[in-house]
Amino acid sequence: MKALKEWRDGQVREGRLPLGALKDAYLKNALTRGRRDERLVASVLPDSFGYVAADLVAVIMDTDPISPQSTTAAPRTPAPPPRSTSPERTAPPSAPAASPSAPSAAAADAPPAATPGPETTGPSAATTGPVQATDDPMAPPPLAQAAPPPAPAPVRTPERMAELRASAQAFAQLDFTEELGEPTVLRTSMSAGVVNLSWDPAPDATVGSVFRVVFTDDQPAYAPDYAELVDITSKLVTTDPQEFTAAVRYYQVWRNSGSSWREAVARQPRLHAQAELVVPIQALSLREDGGRVIGQWSVFPGVTRVHVYRIPIERAAQAGQDPQFLISTGDPNLSGFIDREAVRGKRFLYRFYAEATVNGVARLSAAVGHTVAVSALLSPVEDLTVEGHGTSDDWLFDLSWTNPPAGRVVIYRTANAPVAGLGDEVQQESALPGGGLAAEDRLAHPTQAAGPGRTGMREVPSPVGWDRIYFTPVTVIEGRVMVGPSVSKVVIPTPEDLVIVERTQHQLLKFSWPGNAAAVAIARGPLNADAVTPQEGPDYAEISRDKYRRLGGHHLKPALRAGGCSVHVAGVAFVKGARIYGEPAVVQYPGLLRMSYTVDLKRTLLQRVDRAIIRLYAETDLVNCPPFVLVFNPERLPLHAGDGECLPVAPHNDETAQPRAQFRPQRLGPPPTEAAYRANIRGRTGYLRVFPDLPPEVMKQIALLDPSVSSLIVTG
Repeated sequence: MKALKEWRDGQVREGRLPLGALKDAYLKNALTRGRRDERLVASVLPDSFGYVAADLVAVIMDTDPISPQSTTAAPRTPAPPPRSTSPERTAPPSAPAASPSAPSAAAADAPPAATPGPETTGPSAATTGPVQATDDPMAPPPLAQAAPPPAPAPVRTPERMAELRASAQAFAQLDFTEELGEPTVLRTSMSAGVVNLSWDPAPDATVGSVFRVVFTDDQPAYAPDYAELVDITSKLVTTDPQEFTAAVRYYQVWRNSGSSWREAVARQPRLHAQAELVVPIQALSLREDGGRVIGQWSVFPGVTRVHVYRIPIERAAQAGQDPQFLISTGDPNLSGFIDREAVRGKRFLYRFYAEATVNGVARLSAAVGHTVAVSALLSPVEDLTVEGHGTSDDWLFDLSWTNPPAGRVVIYRTANAPVAGLGDEVQQESALPGGGLAAEDRLAHPTQAAGPGRTGMREVPSPVGWDRIYFTPVTVIEGRVMVGPSVSKVVIPTPEDLVIVERTQHQLLKFSWPGNAAAVAIARGPLNADAVTPQEGPDYAEISRDKYRRLGGHHLKPALRAGGCSVHVAGVAFVKGARIYGEPAVVQYPGLLRMSYTVDLKRTLLQRVDRAIIRLYAETDLVNCPPFVLVFNPERLPLHAGDGECLPVAPHNDETAQPRAQFRPQRLGPPPTEAAYRANIRGRTGYLRVFPDLPPEVMKQIALLDPSVSSLIVTG
């Protein structure tokens, strides 16, 4: 039983049997029920593996040469070989070669008997020496001379090939008088430079069959006599160890059937199976040089392209021909390639498929694979960015960095900076604790993609009681490290709830105080600008916590620009005498159009009020002026444009202009630039007031300053 298991395991390793095909139960039944009877052994095996019955019998005979069957079986004299009138066929034919899948070299190459298979009708003819008699009717007669010493399978010696060719002389030549039949699929595979061939049984199982396996290297053969002989066998498997000479090898299996060797070889052959094999690349040389993988090989004429796949070693078992791993597509790669994009520090499986055109269709060869470890180059992370966010009670940091060419990146969070000079050269990982980067300081947060070529780490908390944090990136490859520059952050939250309260002549800035910041820095910038850290200059200001609480905010003086601007705010901490800023925030000030007017009451010679002269001004030059109305209320000062009567108004210096309720200057500016209008107020007593005639949402950005109230009172 042990010998049968060893034979089976060897067949699986060589790829001739699928894993798990022949279970121990099958082998046990073959040993106890079949023994030396090939037909009984085949009956206890699955139908698809009946062809190995002869091999199992041979193994049993090698391990148990004496049994009841061997002592009682009578030898039988084989039938004489068929005679031929051709002088080349006067010698008796040799036995066809046994399949190299046989368990021993003696059984594989022992002439002259053909190795039996599932197509045979008699018991096995396997022996340990020259055969004098056989029970296999499909075996050819023995040669007169003694057999040469057997060669290790699958190599066939010149003597053995001579015997096969001599046996082939006994077959009737193809005369094309009968149909060749429809060939079935011939299965091919390669292992250790040898082509493994297998095919299905003959459709007529009532008679035995002998198979001639041949090949050609230019085009399919039209007859077995005009092709190179591989094997003559009654099995359903064989191998071809012969060297390749062309890009495509055409294999054919020709079948002769009959109740005996004499009858089979005398009949016309049938084309039983055929296949084409694209020859793989030859003489592969693959090496790594400074991060580049360089490959060289040769191919036979007729190969049009070599497909190159670079597969991470961890994906090699499932990758197959996944197009995502295909590289060097812009070149036919007929003699080699250079891979400049392999990730350093990783191991890859390179697979190569030769492509050739067969019958007008592009076909690929079997894969040739080779594993390469690309040397690693330690590079530090030099662009670590750290952004803080959250509240004073839960301050968090988001980190991101560009991935180095090789290795993995770990981040250390410490209260103090690492020892100076730690990142000057490559270190052993064991040296990090001595440099201020202890194992407990290494962040365990998960990482995720943070953009093309970048990795990030989100929501890293600030330890309680720390007023400053150092984040240090370290690149690690196989126990060696390269320390990148540290990034320090002060634990100051971003100011929130920023509001600008308009006071016309100045503004009041209010916000929520950022955590434990000692002060808040304030600066002005262009309108709609993003938040930036305030920089010292003419528009820079600071306010302490106590002053902010006492005043209820920060008074922006001088007033903000009328055209609008941005106000930037950031918390400030003082660490060892240095000013450290927190993350900035920004609020936009849309601006305020400041205008003013005067009212001059004109009287007649009798000192009665006759006209009101209105003059308007703007803080800055203005060409797109808003419309205005003059409102009269006899009882009180008007509160809005609808609180009274709108008086008709005309330009002061244009006596021909018709008065209108709404007036709009063409241009306004600071004094002495003015726009003057007149209104008839004869016989009226009460109050006057000018208002911009605009929607309420627009009025928020306009301030029209009234003159003294005494100038707005109209008396008789």
